[in-house]
Amino acid sequence: MRSVIIGLESRETVFGRAYELARRADHGETLPESDYFLNFGSLQQLFNELTPERLRIVETLIETGGQTSQNLTLRLARAEKEITTDINALMQHDLVAKNEHNQYFVPWGTVEFRLCFGAGQAKAA
Repeated sequence: MRSVIIGLESRETVFGRAYELARRADHGETLPESDYFLNFGSLQQLFNELTPERLRIVETLIETGGQTSQNLTLRLARAEKEITTDINALMQHDLVAKNEHNQYFVPWGTVEFRLCFGAGQAKAA
């Protein structure tokens, strides 16, 4: 199963990776199934979008499998409105999905964070 890789990358790095994949596809190369990269332009933006509460939902879903919002509300001892708001934000980033049983789950084999600061940031993969 694929991974989601969350991090900070410059636009140049993201576009460079996309360009290389397009070049390979244009040359008829079979491309492997790729990971999902979720990049933010700054650490502040990452923390605004992926708050500790939202990451706790992701962690809980990884540990327990599919859960309804009501189950998450009880398990995390939070208000249902807050859980719903956070789940919607996580779904917008494709970190959480909903199955046919109205249960939320993490559709990734692993969730990774890659943070690189300084000159190496542009080269982070």
